[in-house]
Amino acid sequence: MAEVATDANLQACECGSKCEFCDPENQKEIVDYDGLSENTPTYIRHNFIRKVFTIVLCQILFAFGLVLICYNIKPVKNFFVRYPLFSYSVTLLYVISVVIIGCVPGLTRNPTVSAICILYFTPLVSIMLTGYCCAFSSKEIGIALGISAVLVAGLIAFSFQTKYDFTKWTVLLAFASLQFIMAVGICGLMRIRAKYIAFSALGSVIFSIWIIVDVQMIIGGNHVLQFTVDEYMFASMSLFTDIITVFMDILRLVHF
Repeated sequence: MAEVATDANLQACECGSKCEFCDPENQKEIVDYDGLSENTPTYIRHNFIRKVFTIVLCQILFAFGLVLICYNIKPVKNFFVRYPLFSYSVTLLYVISVVIIGCVPGLTRNPTVSAICILYFTPLVSIMLTGYCCAFSSKEIGIALGISAVLVAGLIAFSFQTKYDFTKWTVLLAFASLQFIMAVGICGLMRIRAKYIAFSALGSVIFSIWIIVDVQMIIGGNHVLQFTVDEYMFASMSLFTDIITVFMDILRLVHF
């Protein structure tokens, strides 16, 4: 329920002057800003967006920093190449953790739990990415990284500018993503190269759309689905994971 500031509020204000929150002339409403709707004050929206993108940038720098270090230390690189089961185990642990978080979404709204989750998930994804990159040449990684950087920057810019709401297709994208993961797994086990290439291309498209959805949920506004201001951990992890997935799909295409 909205509460309008009164003269009593103004007198009780600790700022000692007519600030924008207590000045009755401004008639500012104090509301519960759970979501980032069109009525959310600009400063709240911008703080949330700034926090999420700062976290994502730090995650990306950490992930590719780990890749750079491990890739250039021969014993470590050989370990990832010789024991792919280690990377698979980390990936499985990540998937299980995501399912748990998805079943208990309220956990991500606790600041302490959010910080722990970020410190937990980021190394998992980074190790998964490191094990994946160790199977490719440095030239292929560089080309894929350049393409991914341009693509992601364009997708984020498009998400801020477009009036079309992609969040309404979230359920359809979820089913498409599940089918894609299963198809890639089957093709990888059966070593069907042509279909593997096709599914890699399809995966880059699917997760590119996911990036648009994530960004639109982050910026809020009139979109059907949007993150609440307390879900910065879940928002940053979603965007970070989708960016890494797009890079991995593009790297597969560059390799083939």
